[in-house]
Amino acid sequence: METKLFVATKAFIVHQGKVLILKESPKYQDGANIGKYDVAGGRIKP
Repeated sequence: METKLFVATKAFIVHQGKVLILKESPKYQDGANIGKYDVAGGRIKP
């Protein structure tokens, strides 16, 4: 198994007292949390 290294970030997006929560799609190839909920985020280039 090959180790993959990447940089990622998370953000709490608050609008009118509500926090944006997303559910990870099964279409995402490298997904580790498919079907689970989390705050917005993603990979960035170092």
